[in-house]
Amino acid sequence: MGEAGVSTEAAGLQRLLLRCSYQLQTLDYGLWLPLSARLPWDWGLRMSQWRGKLNRRWGRDWSELAQGLTYVAQQSLIGYQQMYPQATAEQLEQGVVERYQAVAREELEAQQAIAGRLLAHYPNLHSPALAALAQQRTHGRGLVIVMPHMGNLFLHCVALAQHLPKVHLVTSDVVAHTGLHPSLRRFYARKFQAYQGLMRGGRFMHTSKAAKDFFYEALRQGEAVVILPDAPATAEASGCWVPWFGEHRKVPDGALKMATATGSEMVVASGLWADTHGLEWQVSDILDPGHIAWDVQPTPLALQTYQTLFAFMESAIRRRPQAWWAAHLLPDYLLAPAPSVMRRVIQIRGTEE
Repeated sequence: MGEAGVSTEAAGLQRLLLRCSYQLQTLDYGLWLPLSARLPWDWGLRMSQWRGKLNRRWGRDWSELAQGLTYVAQQSLIGYQQMYPQATAEQLEQGVVERYQAVAREELEAQQAIAGRLLAHYPNLHSPALAALAQQRTHGRGLVIVMPHMGNLFLHCVALAQHLPKVHLVTSDVVAHTGLHPSLRRFYARKFQAYQGLMRGGRFMHTSKAAKDFFYEALRQGEAVVILPDAPATAEASGCWVPWFGEHRKVPDGALKMATATGSEMVVASGLWADTHGLEWQVSDILDPGHIAWDVQPTPLALQTYQTLFAFMESAIRRRPQAWWAAHLLPDYLLAPAPSVMRRVIQIRGTEE
């Protein structure tokens, strides 16, 4: 049999394995996670670490299974290499494995939340950094909290809700897409409902016109809105160019527009697992991007504010990059073109003339 025949057979086998993995999500979310959540906490964490390793080995990130492609590990390797050009192949691979394990732990904790047992494992979510944030913000003004996809962001929102009067979260409707396995969609629906029940009146809402109106009004009422802008902005979408992991990259500008349109302050709050029962926080200074609506181009003050927030967020991610869910998206960012030296020379000469 020729090489083409071997390649065709290998591709067919790969597709078969992916279809099997896709169908096995029934057991994953209907048996494995509920069983792991019933075990003693330390045992459940070990189970999640093992599950993360298996998911990395077989390309079983839920987004991969929904698309029938294995790409997250390879894209994460590229992303980590862009972040750490001097890292060895072994270090990069370990980062990828731990990234899958971070997702697996987040899903275990979501199952604990669904079962009503999560806060028993986190009896004290009080944080001096979050208490200082609550004290230092301008009361009566909205607060846009910029947060990266780190660790268990839903648990982080619960912790924020214990320190601030009312906190809402902007979510993505990708988790309701029909391409996702029905077991996964049910899991996410229960997960959102369980966590929202811990938010002390705060709401989770998928991006939409109605959600935008709700979040803007909440900010005008002096409440807080959490938004995660650490994903690439598309070529056709509006966005901002910010220094981000060694390049000027285009990022979504929704958080900045939300803050400037409502006269809200902005801050980065990034949480990490400190141990098996606690969280540690990195919280930036509270910044004021200005109260002015803008369409395509932000004001210099607003752009500077956003760049400062992204710089802080990058430093928070670098503390534990393997817990950053969005590492596989780093290669997808649009990069600002390097300025042409010749063009600058011509412009200078033209000015001199």
